[in-house]
Amino acid sequence: MIVMKKIKKRKGNFLGHKHSRRDANKISVTLKKYYKTHVNGMKGRKASIKTRQKISAMVKKYHSDPVNKEKFRKAHLGKKHSEETKLKIRIARARQIIPFKDTKIEVTLQKELKRRKIKFRKHEPIIGLPDIFIEPNICIFADGDLYHAHPDKYKANEIVPIINIKAKKKWLHDKQITENLKASNYVVLRFWENEINKDLKSIGDRVEKLIKS
Repeated sequence: MIVMKKIKKRKGNFLGHKHSRRDANKISVTLKKYYKTHVNGMKGRKASIKTRQKISAMVKKYHSDPVNKEKFRKAHLGKKHSEETKLKIRIARARQIIPFKDTKIEVTLQKELKRRKIKFRKHEPIIGLPDIFIEPNICIFADGDLYHAHPDKYKANEIVPIINIKAKKKWLHDKQITENLKASNYVVLRFWENEINKDLKSIGDRVEKLIKS
């Protein structure tokens, strides 16, 4: 290492100066020797059977110790997070910028709000990524009948083909999002696809009334 520092210093001193053939050969030999010893010393070398057996025995002994085993598990498999930490992680993920394509019912609802001159933002990066967000704290979800498993179309244990999970699990997921938002002082409105298609005016009136209140 000392040789390398000396060479590095000399190289700085000789910058722009042409070395003699003798000096150049010396530097070349020294560098090759350094890299062969320190950098590539183990490259391509195959450990003997005896050495491999020693390494294997050491690893087994290490992992047989309960303390070391637990340390390894925590380091490589991670640890269990508290519910509070899980919620923080979900919020952080929600804040990531993700491109979204508005569904047909979302566009329909957006047009109604624009017609009423209600300002809103789409897919706000908070818990659950509400389809529509109105300042200061109104979150609106336009739930597709198929994707969100409308109770009139699915029984609790039926599998929802689009997402390949049971309807009751999807209901629970949506309910948890709603509860988490309410716990964070948001007002949550959820409208089914058939509601938006059948009675858009009533939905618009409800949103407008909520804003004024």
